[in-house]
Amino acid sequence: AEVVDEDYFGSYSYFDIHRTMLDDVARTATYRAALEQNPSLVSGKRVVDIGCGTGILSMFAARGGAAAVVGVDGAATIAAVARANIAHAGLGDRVSVVEGKVEELLAAGAIPGAGTFDVLVSEWMGYALLYESMLDTVLHARDKLLKPGGAILPDIATIHVAGFSRNATSLPFWDDVYGFEMPVVKDSLHADSLKKAHVTPVDGKHVATSSVEVRSLDLSTMTVADTEFSSAEFILTARADGVRGDEHDPNVVAGKGEGATGLTQLGA
Repeated sequence: AEVVDEDYFGSYSYFDIHRTMLDDVARTATYRAALEQNPSLVSGKRVVDIGCGTGILSMFAARGGAAAVVGVDGAATIAAVARANIAHAGLGDRVSVVEGKVEELLAAGAIPGAGTFDVLVSEWMGYALLYESMLDTVLHARDKLLKPGGAILPDIATIHVAGFSRNATSLPFWDDVYGFEMPVVKDSLHADSLKKAHVTPVDGKHVATSSVEVRSLDLSTMTVADTEFSSAEFILTARADGVRGDEHDPNVVAGKGEGATGLTQLGA
């Protein structure tokens, strides 16, 4: 378990993963709005940020008027980066960072102000919401750190399912690789896709069906046991606009469009 923890927290010491999260504008801007444009919740309050990373949410909270903010991160390297970012922003008088695994810090009484925080914020979501997420840690922190009636952000999380088309996969790329078809690669990729889940961005135009909510979680009241569930039967319907999602798309064909990786561009 210790090795797993080291690998997990160590992976967050690399800046690329933090840039990926910060560059998710819809997500990061929503956190900013919740913390900076919600004075009745944040202004003058005590806020704890679980898994603070670069310190961005802690700094949003401070800029939103929080009286005191404590960030917690399990990666020593990134915790040091958060402290430096906070100091550079001139927020060191209201924001502090504690380094360590939340469960161990709580057991040792090493998070100051346990039971007195008004707000707990965390960017805990994993792929498909729950995969490799730190929700169990957030719930443990909620129970130990928030005062009665304290708020947790986000407070509601939902999982939606939709069907995707062939163009959402890498298979069309191998149909025409500069004039050559490579079916053995397609067959191998297809076989592999049936054995395990794959994480990949999907363009909206390659979503071929309606979406259905299969789970809603209330973070204020849920327990870890609520993350283990089986969905009831649901029905997905084809898009009503006639888009199948498998129409010809030059951007998923080798040597066409701008290229799937975006590493090089013609005329650059």
